[in-house]
Amino acid sequence: MNPSPVSFAEIFWNSARCLFYQQLEKMKQDLDQVKQEIKQDLDQVQQEIKQDLDQVQQEFKQDLDQVKQEFKQDLDQVKQEFKHDLDQAEHEIKQDLANLGEEQRSSFSQAQDQIDEL
Repeated sequence: MNPSPVSFAEIFWNSARCLFYQQLEKMKQDLDQVKQEIKQDLDQVQQEIKQDLDQVQQEFKQDLDQVKQEFKQDLDQVKQEFKHDLDQAEHEIKQDLANLGEEQRSSFSQAQDQIDEL
């Protein structure tokens, strides 16, 4: 019982088809695995980006708070210097007015003395 050429061809064709479908299934599994790995990598990258963004936002907030604090300190210092300058100017004006009043009294007294002498 020798196999006929047709039955040998059918066996060869069926084997080739079977091997082809096995390879196709293997390629599908490999593709699914690659898709899963890409999805995992993408999820990891998204997580890292989110962490980086959160860190940048936190650093920006800290920097902004520091700038606000420095600005407030500078403004308070300018206010104190202005108040000191204003108080000093007020004191000098009062002193000048007092001296002017003393000079006027002295001039008035001298004028009175001159009138009295006449």
